[in-house]
Amino acid sequence: MAEVNKELDNGGAEAIKGFNFQKTNVILLAINNFQRNNFKIYVETEDEIVVSYENYKAYIQVKKQKHTFSSISKKESKRVLGADGKKVTQWSLQF
Repeated sequence: MAEVNKELDNGGAEAIKGFNFQKTNVILLAINNFQRNNFKIYVETEDEIVVSYENYKAYIQVKKQKHTFSSISKKESKRVLGADGKKVTQWSLQF
């Protein structure tokens, strides 16, 4: 009986996991930013993900890492100037 090769090439499955991780991050970015003025999100254009609104543009590379629920749901805040010149707290999720 022939021996079965236990070393299978699963590069396609790994690529699909990477694309799904990228799509998940696009969804998260869209949810967190959809109310911004002139919000746009592009996938696989100038970079993996491009987010723009008002006078802001971000080029984002997404790389898969191992996380726990608490590591991806950790909120971070910073004080910034709002459009009206007043200080506001900006919240973001770390992932």
